[in-house]
Order: sequence, then structure tokens, then C-alpha cells
Amino acid sequence: MPTRPSIALVGRASRLRCHSGHVSFLLTVKGKGQRPELVVECQAHRKADIEAFETMDEGSLVGVIGTLLPIAEQHAHSIVRLDRLEILGKPRQEVA
Repeated sequence: MPTRPSIALVGRASRLRCHSGHVSFLLTVKGKGQRPELVVECQAHRKADIEAFETMDEGSLVGVIGTLLPIAEQHAHSIVRLDRLEILGKPRQEVA
């Protein structure tokens, strides 16, 4: 079976969830120019990535490297299985 290429994305995390054996969140990547934003579900199974996930807040800026899994009809978003998760910044502060 051929290996799938890695994908690297940077965006804002939302819908942070803990599951049995892994964690997941939605990653929203801003589109450039007229392109719409991209939303993917990220799943982390490695201990180091789960520990990084535990320090994340809703809206945190994160970078991920992982493998894009084949699209399944039962999923609302494309899924990226993470090889690496980096917290890049804190959530945006709302301006009053």
C-alpha cells in the first residue's frame, strides 16, 4: 500500500474533544484571496500530541503536520491524522 504524503496546515482550533484513546478538534484555515476557508477535523493519537492538546484553548492558533485520510461519507469534514501538533499562539482577544 503506498504511503500518503504529509500535509502541513496552520489555523484556529475549535470543538476540542477528548475520546477514548485520542483527541480531536476542528482546524479552520483562512483562505487566501477569494478562496474560502478550509475546515478539517484533526485527530491526535500520540501521547506528546495529546499532552499539547491539553494546553490548547478554544480558538488557539495551531500548526499541524499529518496525513489526510480518505474521505468517508459518515464524516462531515476531511480528517487529518496528526504526526505533529504545535501550539503557535493564544486565542484571539475580542475587541470591546
